[in-house]
Amino acid sequence: MLQNRGIAQASTIDWNTLMKTKKATWKNMPAAQEMGFENLGIDTLHGYAKFVDNHTVEVNGEQYQADKIVIATGQKPRKLNFPGSEYTHNSNDVLDLDNLPKKTVFIGAGIVSMEMATLLAAAGSKVSIVEFLSRPMMAFSEKHVMNTVEDMKKRGIDFYFNQGVSEIKKNDDQYEVITSAGTKLTADYVVDASGRIANVDKLGLENTDVQLSKRGSIIVDDYLETNAKGVYAAGDVIEKKQPALVPTAHFEATYLGDQLVNDKHDPIHYPIIGASAFTFPQVAQVGVSVDEARDNDEYTVVDMDHMFNTDMEYAGKNDQSAKLSLVYNKQNQLVGAAESSQNAIDDLNGIIPLIGLKITKEQLNNSYQLIFPAVNFKTEFMG
Repeated sequence: MLQNRGIAQASTIDWNTLMKTKKATWKNMPAAQEMGFENLGIDTLHGYAKFVDNHTVEVNGEQYQADKIVIATGQKPRKLNFPGSEYTHNSNDVLDLDNLPKKTVFIGAGIVSMEMATLLAAAGSKVSIVEFLSRPMMAFSEKHVMNTVEDMKKRGIDFYFNQGVSEIKKNDDQYEVITSAGTKLTADYVVDASGRIANVDKLGLENTDVQLSKRGSIIVDDYLETNAKGVYAAGDVIEKKQPALVPTAHFEATYLGDQLVNDKHDPIHYPIIGASAFTFPQVAQVGVSVDEARDNDEYTVVDMDHMFNTDMEYAGKNDQSAKLSLVYNKQNQLVGAAESSQNAIDDLNGIIPLIGLKITKEQLNNSYQLIFPAVNFKTEFMG
């Protein structure tokens, strides 16, 4: 982005070295985590856990009983079923690739697909994304998502919206991806990034009173307890309105640990949780949806694009397409935000406390001044 603006040569990604470094860095992580558990007096087992009944779990032929059991198996990649789907790979496979594909096709345009497409394209792969819907990442603000899409297109990433994949044909060492609209794409590597589903199929839940939603996620109450008394669930495996993100799962785990260890009985109350995609530009949002607020008289949406065009921080980064939208309620409190920019995640991490603590314009401007440049300069037209 800064080439020909004082940077003589753009940086490049050496995929082989990058993957060797990544694997070496994370190689000892599982063992370190396990040692941490053992140091806390926690026994660890390796194997698949399967329920025998509500309070009995079998692992490697041994049965274990407990009054309280927590399910935290997360999600796993979904695999579509169509002719040639056996040739597709999932997101886990991408992060284990020793060699960079010359041409990559992603099926689906969710967060994982958009992030990995950004990475592979930056490394030099020719990337195409096929999406059944009219745009990517439907949970995010349309304006800010499409702003990022336009930037990704400029960097050579092709999008094929309103098209599903009908078939994949193998031709020697390449693949022909055929869409429902008749589009034919050639690829060395095809990624099924159509979504993720609750990782429950091997748990033997049919032997318990645990119930699943229509989407296959575990149903819990306001205490994260399932229909089986004493059996709890947390993280991405449960059915919930909150975004399935690391901060959400971390909050649920902390809450549940406190409740069980200290024998508490308080319902869970979720904090303000931001959502993001590590694309380039980044996309992030928090609080009241910008798209929903535009159609609701209870809210006012202020688009800050005009300020971004002259903002020193963004001008210095040559971020000419940055867009920020703020949502205010009738009391002139900041209740939502969405942004697409090179710095969107950091920006919204600064905005999240303003929403969560219900800080007013006067408090923001008069009680303290953040290090420049900071969030208070991006929200200077509050209220």
